[in-house]
Amino acid sequence: MLRGRDRQRVAVDAVLQRVRAGRGGVLVLRGEPGSGKTALLREARAAAADFATDPRRVLLCVDDAHDLDLAWLLDALPDLADRPVAVLIATEGATYGLPCTELDPLDHATSVRVLRDLLPGLPSGLADDVARVAGGNPLALTELARSLTSAQLGGAEPPPEVLPPHSSLRARLRDRLAALSQDARHALAMTLVDDEVDVDTLVRTPGLDLAAVEEATALMDAALMDAAPLVRATLRAELPVSARYAAHATLADTLPEGPRRTWHEAAGLPGARDSHADLLGAAAVAARGRGDFAAAAR
Repeated sequence: MLRGRDRQRVAVDAVLQRVRAGRGGVLVLRGEPGSGKTALLREARAAAADFATDPRRVLLCVDDAHDLDLAWLLDALPDLADRPVAVLIATEGATYGLPCTELDPLDHATSVRVLRDLLPGLPSGLADDVARVAGGNPLALTELARSLTSAQLGGAEPPPEVLPPHSSLRARLRDRLAALSQDARHALAMTLVDDEVDVDTLVRTPGLDLAAVEEATALMDAALMDAAPLVRATLRAELPVSARYAAHATLADTLPEGPRRTWHEAAGLPGARDSHADLLGAAAVAARGRGDFAAAAR
């Protein structure tokens, strides 16, 4: 059962009804990876089974449109308006100026219902934790639920904070990370090792050009600081150790004097050093004195 997508189902059904009435219709389904676009296309194909009784009726489903050149289809759409042809386009990107329904993240209550569909006996506290981590992404909910160990189900271990290694959603993130240029991966790594790093910090970093910053921000939908915690945590887990060290070292050279810089100086070293441990201790004391308990905990 595809939960939380009633509004999108209504929009898809309206397009199919237009075809049954002898007219054409087009709809873009836009959402993040794992939001349910492909499942909606699958449902639409099943709902349009009656089209087989009339050879004039056509349902065209285009999945992963963001990876395709749709110029040919966009050029043909005006000619299809008065023909019984339904065109459903699933994408993570542009809507091409066409009618669109967004697949927003599921709310918490719906996320918990999805988890209970998968694991009926899931403890309430664990269901809440997994729903929080998944951030309303249906595929993440499914893959996190299926990855739960007996120890996690029994409360002996905490719930997962990252997608499992063999997750299809994690594989997509891994592929996107690998596709970045070296400088863009370095820019992204800087944001992943420090939640306070924003685009302005990246732009001010010596040796990091604007093209690399733009490439990195595109991976997170041009909003690095607003990216879902699960995505950030999973990408962080995918970073090689050397990339994390390099990101810390760059931030240690870029940030002004203070606890954050000291922390990155220490974190950028392969092994702990007593001098840095002393600096970190002093920085933590100073941060607590200012009331900055987050910095002190770091």
